This record gives sequence, C-alpha cells and structure tokens, in this order.
Amino acid sequence: MKNIPRILVVDDDANLRKTLSDILRLKGYEVATAETGAEAIAEAERAFVNVALIDLKRPDMSGIEVLPDLHIGGQESEY
Repeated sequence: MKNIPRILVVDDDANLRKTLSDILRLKGYEVATAETGAEAIAEAERAFVNVALIDLKRPDMSGIEVLPDLHIGGQESEY
C-alpha cells in the first residue's frame, strides 16, 4: 500500500482553496480543506495531516494562531 501524503489547505477564499486542492490532487496528494481556523484544527484532529498550507492573514484567527493547535505528522507543530 502506497503512503500518500495528506495536505490541509486553509484559506477563507473558496476559489483559492478549490484551485490549490485541485492542483494538489492532480499531483497525487490526498487533500483536505478548511475555511476557518477552527475547521482546520478539527480536520487535523480528525485525520492525520502531513503538511498544512495556511493563509496567514485570516479573518477569524491568523495562520500563526492556528499553528500551535495543529498536529502535523502526528506531532504538535513546530514553527
């Protein structure tokens, strides 16, 4: 069984989220998306995430505020 990296795309812009996730899927990655910081944290808790692409200037909480609560690669994130 091939280990396919899972990428979490977090952005409040729906068009950008869709474009990035479409490109990543075409490249063979498994992709999850989130619109808000809370959704991103919930998604990372729900299923293993290898990488997160996060918009830094978010309306609800900045990308920097989201990072400490994410568990990337099964560990707490280090930034």
